[in-house]
Amino acid sequence: AASKKSPKRLKKGQTSASTNRGFGKAPPTIDDILATFQIRIPSNCNELPCPCGCTPATIGLTYKDCCLPYHTGEKLPESPLAVLRSRYTAFVWRLPLYIAETTHESCSEYMADPMKHIKDIDKVGMFDDFEFLSLDPGIEDVNDDGDEGFVDFKVNLRARTDTTAHDKGATIEIAERSRFVRDGAPVLRWRYAEGVDYSKRELEYEIK
Repeated sequence: AASKKSPKRLKKGQTSASTNRGFGKAPPTIDDILATFQIRIPSNCNELPCPCGCTPATIGLTYKDCCLPYHTGEKLPESPLAVLRSRYTAFVWRLPLYIAETTHESCSEYMADPMKHIKDIDKVGMFDDFEFLSLDPGIEDVNDDGDEGFVDFKVNLRARTDTTAHDKGATIEIAERSRFVRDGAPVLRWRYAEGVDYSKRELEYEIK
């Protein structure tokens, strides 16, 4: 019978190439997990109007000149409204990592493990159950200290499948008041903290 080779011993100071305690292959990275998601960014997205185009300042802007710099980390959202717009586009084009990155630690949806967070976002159903039609934001309200802000907004969706709540093709309007917090070190940044669903009542606000 063929003899089995003994496992090689590591010399003093030598470490195993595996990052999984020497057994099997290394655990997946965030990039590995994201590669399994079916993003919906069109191949010509940089030339298309940004999905968030909803205010006089952003209507007509291409994705390249609007939300792309936020999604790539080239710049941070400079206001609660910028967080809202860029997160909306991330929902439209299925970018769970950006949604996780712009969720504040105080939010009930926040998870300290980014891989668990993006998996949770991906399976919630918002990406696959609905088509995002439009974002209709109101005026942002920021406190005097500049570290907390609120935005009332409406989102129009279309159901992609039949559910217990909606028939396929039905349009749904969600009205929400979202809270945003600006903190962090070494760089201050705005992130989504919580939202209150007001879909069952009419919101009165002026479009910015």
